Amino acid sequence: MRYEFTGTRLDCVSLELALGLNKGDIQSITTVGDKVTLETKSSLTAKAIADMESILAKSKS
Repeated sequence: MRYEFTGTRLDCVSLELALGLNKGDIQSITTVGDKVTLETKSSLTAKAIADMESILAKSKS
């Protein structure tokens, strides 16, 4: 699955922990400008998506 967010650079391991995912669930993180694209093995829950948006909002301030 592909998810796009606006924010800053993050690493897979920290993000998996923050979102409550298993190790290896995030296959890649690509950052171009302020766009962050996640490639995941499976769908993210609505809570994980909201958490991701929250993490990125905090990282920008």
